[in-house]
Amino acid sequence: MKKFITILLAVLLCFAVVSCDGEKKDEKDIVRSIGNYCITENGIYHIGSESAEKLCFADFETGYDIILCNKPECMHAEYNVKTNPLPTCDAVTVQGEEYFGVIVYGDTLYTVEQGTNAYELYIRKNNFDGSGKKTVATIKGGFLYNGVTPIICANGYMYYIGYDYSAGMDEGKLDFNRLVETLYKIELSTGKVDLLIRKEAGKGIYRFENLYTDGDKLYYLVNDSTTEYDDATSSYQVKEWIFNLYSYDLQAGTEKRENADGENKGVVGFSNIHGIITEEYIEGKKVLTNNGKIIYESNDREMYFVLDDKLIVKNASENMYSIIDIKTAHIEKQFTGGSEIISGASTKYFVFKNIFNDGFSIVLKDDFYSGNLVWKEFKGT
Repeated sequence: MKKFITILLAVLLCFAVVSCDGEKKDEKDIVRSIGNYCITENGIYHIGSESAEKLCFADFETGYDIILCNKPECMHAEYNVKTNPLPTCDAVTVQGEEYFGVIVYGDTLYTVEQGTNAYELYIRKNNFDGSGKKTVATIKGGFLYNGVTPIICANGYMYYIGYDYSAGMDEGKLDFNRLVETLYKIELSTGKVDLLIRKEAGKGIYRFENLYTDGDKLYYLVNDSTTEYDDATSSYQVKEWIFNLYSYDLQAGTEKRENADGENKGVVGFSNIHGIITEEYIEGKKVLTNNGKIIYESNDREMYFVLDDKLIVKNASENMYSIIDIKTAHIEKQFTGGSEIISGASTKYFVFKNIFNDGFSIVLKDDFYSGNLVWKEFKGT
């Protein structure tokens, strides 16, 4: 079951990924990361691909991927319930990358970690060298989505989607079909935790997908598909796919469905200039829209990245990139490239993440926009 969740979310990650500090609108204090990695101006904070349970930093300038530990002669011994139950290395995470989130907000590096007690989640602040770890908040019964859950910090609060374990326990054992998916809000200055939204999970459906904000509202896709139990496979199978776009007003504290009945609609990105980019189906065609205007349409399998006034589309079957002006819907450039997809951006670089081996590579933005994909790989820790 855990493997299924990981694969499912890895696929979803392909469709909507933005940089850690790539979301700013009207000078609002907004930062977004994708679970176990966060892209900043200087590099990428992440769980190391070679050291799958250690917090690392991939430095743009040096090209090195280093373990964030400043203790002399530290061996960075990984957690082991028998041989190393209390790791002394600040970079070591207890449960590994699938249960770990990282985001840089202001002058602080925050981590979201599952503890040795799998039913507690810890929000922690760290120095940028990995030292000085301090617990900000503890969430009882909380659980982080497997590694790729979006985390948002805005106006002094952290928002993330996770599980509430309390409803999934049956005589001390976890029943995945009884989990409740949750949207949490944490006040970073006090550690106060609020549970904003609860969605019943189970029956083969994972409700929340994607999470964006413009500073006033949170936007997310809710999977309202119906299922039925299949005796042949001993599992629930989707009977009808239904996706709805919801918003949560941060001031009013109210949730609203943004699409009409029978209108499958979801959010795939956020432009700091033009706002939310949605995906929907109109007359049998898949289209991307912005403020009610169609900016792109296709029936092919594609992946999207939104940055400022541009929509970048990667066509999987043709291995082609398209750069589209969001305001005019004009395709400015098309070119073929590698299999990688854009995962985020700094001022200077586009970052590409291989979701199968967790490796990173970067390309200068100027080179990418010219169609010249000169890859730079990071050297191992």
